[in-house]
Amino acid sequence: MSDYSLSNQFQLVLALAFLTALGLPNFAAANNLVPDLNMERAEADSLGCPMTETVIASSDGEDNDCFGQCVALRDGSLAAGAPGNEDMGHQSGSVYVFQDISGAGDWSSLRETLLIASDSGPLDWVGLGVDIDGRVVVAGNYYDDDFGERAGAVYLFVDTSPAGD
Repeated sequence: MSDYSLSNQFQLVLALAFLTALGLPNFAAANNLVPDLNMERAEADSLGCPMTETVIASSDGEDNDCFGQCVALRDGSLAAGAPGNEDMGHQSGSVYVFQDISGAGDWSSLRETLLIASDSGPLDWVGLGVDIDGRVVVAGNYYDDDFGERAGAVYLFVDTSPAGD
């Protein structure tokens, strides 16, 4: 049996994602930090803990959007930052919200909403940090300069639709 529990796998995946974000994707492999995750998945399945994998991507993704740089999941809604998105200028950034509308909770059917800060501009990097709570999505605007050079800002996007959709 492997020494890695599912919790350890999750922590390892987060660590590998962090290293990749830092531009060090080969560091973990070169230093033998990657366990045989296929073995652990088979063991988890045999213990009655089947796992599925669903890949979610934005419908309008482009080179260097950095989609998924930061993610938050709560109550069937997923917020994913795309700080490199260029809808409001070079690396202005945005946030995508996906809602699981499958009814089965398996993310096989999604509703996608694109959130863009109304005053974002080039190099703001909106979506470098995100969180979601109910009908509110919070997005960091790391380089916002409305109140000084790189002063930063935080945007609250509040869903005001009657059904919350």
